[in-house]
This record gives sequence, structure tokens and C-alpha cells, in this order.
Amino acid sequence: MKRLYLIVTNLSWGLLVSFLPITSLPLLSKAMGGTDVAPLSIVFLVVLVFIWWIPNLLQGRGLPRQTVPLLIFFLVALISSLLAYALPIPLFKNVSMWKNELSGVVTLGIGICFYLITAAWITDERKLKTFFLIVNISGAIMLAYSLVQGLFVMVLNSVPAPFVQFQNLISASGTLFVNRVNGMAFEPSWFAHQLNMFYIPIWLGLSIRRISFHKVRVFKITLENILLAVSLAVLFLSKSRIG
Repeated sequence: MKRLYLIVTNLSWGLLVSFLPITSLPLLSKAMGGTDVAPLSIVFLVVLVFIWWIPNLLQGRGLPRQTVPLLIFFLVALISSLLAYALPIPLFKNVSMWKNELSGVVTLGIGICFYLITAAWITDERKLKTFFLIVNISGAIMLAYSLVQGLFVMVLNSVPAPFVQFQNLISASGTLFVNRVNGMAFEPSWFAHQLNMFYIPIWLGLSIRRISFHKVRVFKITLENILLAVSLAVLFLSKSRIG
């Protein structure tokens, strides 16, 4: 049972990191009531929260110190949301305020769970190395897919039906954007945020520090250098103003 437990937890962690590029899986979106925010990774996050993180917390392992400011921020956000009921705020898109607030709090809570799981999981150099390896491999697949997407929608102006069908399987947006790349995300702006907030900082930091987790190098150019360059190019292909 212990071996099975280790297999499930390690596999869940690997899949959580691997599927980060998919932000709005249609099947999951329908199961969650039609929300656009339906990352595939959340399935494995839930598994880890209930079978690994909560049991560890109950055993007295506590939280990393760096999570304290984040939890304070969550508390302030929750209090400010509750205080909003004392203000005459009009409806937005005919959606009641409590639904908007609930959506925001749940989204923030999910983000915090991602952070807490990561902070608690990566406790040694081996786990850190594994994390970067998975990020590099899944990120490379995401970028390759985005380049192919860009070729179809920006150069050839013709998208094969199988490609459209696959996009519809992984993104609840249900469409490809004209002359814009959205990768595996819901829309180009989400894709740009993904690159700006997660992938580019990692590859930029590794490139500056000249750290690589892969032995293959071409003229001292590492895989992380290539991923950084391609991610910057793809960022501009998204044509996201805020990104």
C-alpha cells in the first residue's frame, strides 16, 4: 500500500506540472458548471490536496514560512469581498455579486493551493530537478504546438479539420483565433499570462545563471536558452496587448 501511495502521489505531481498549459479543458469546464477556468492540472491538485497535503498538515508538518504573506493576502481579499455587501454595487452582466465574489474567491483559493502544494512538495534538489525537467518537456511541447498553430492561422490561413478538433478537445473557447496564437490556453491573453508569469521567468533565470538540466548542448546553447527564445517569439505571436 505504501508503494502504491508513493506511485499515486508522484504520478499526480508529475501530471499536475505536465498539464499546466491546458487551462480550460471542455469536459472539466462542463463538470464545473460551464466556467472558463478549468485547468486539467486541478484534477491532480485535488488528489494531492486530499491524500498528501492535508494528511501531512494534520501530522504537524506545518506550512513553509514564505506562505504567510500569501495567506494574509487571501484573508484581506476575503474580508474586502464581504465588506463589498455594504456598498451599492450594480450587477455586472446580470450576474449577482455573490456569484462574482464566489468565483473570485474560489479561483484565488485554487491558485493558493497550487502554490502550497509546490512549496511543500519541492524539499530537496532531486525534486527540484525533476520539476524543471517536466516544465522543460511539457513547455517544449506547448511551444511546438503553438508554432504549428501559428503556421496554420498566420501563414497558411488554413487550418486542417483534425487540428481544429484537437483544439476543441483541449480548450473550451471552441475556436482558433485569426492571426493570433493561443497555444493550449483559453485565449491569447491567457496564453501570454502563462508565458509571462511562469515559463519565461523560469527559462530566463536558468539562462542567466547558465544552468541546464539537460546534457545536450549546441555551441554552448542549452535547451533552456532555446526555450526562452522560442517563448519570447511565441509571446509576440499571441498579439496580446496586456501580455
